[in-house]
Amino acid sequence: MPQDTDPADLNVLILADLCNPDWPSLPVVGYKYAKAIADYADVTVVTQIRNKPNLDRDGLGKANVVYLDTEKIAVPIYKAAQFLRGGSDKGWTVQMAMNYPSYLAFGWFALREFQSSLKSGKFDK
Repeated sequence: MPQDTDPADLNVLILADLCNPDWPSLPVVGYKYAKAIADYADVTVVTQIRNKPNLDRDGLGKANVVYLDTEKIAVPIYKAAQFLRGGSDKGWTVQMAMNYPSYLAFGWFALREFQSSLKSGKFDK
């Protein structure tokens, strides 16, 4: 960031597929970082619709939140991963590999949603 730029003047787009105050590991980290950054910049957080109940309850500070619904893609992949893993308490490598298509779908939906805003320079680089 150039030295003459005030952080409050920044427009930041954060893609946080996993952004949830109640879920451990990466979801809560994404939540805390997005909330903290929103104290210093104009922030739009893009996240999954499945995070909406928790974020509506706890809020995300000053951030604007946009929810994307890729559940038609994510749910079948999640169920297939559960089957391949043989349950929810083993086979984490399989789970991580199976999550990848869901992350790609989320990124593609986000690009589709924000492409014109990105091209117009609404968000800082």
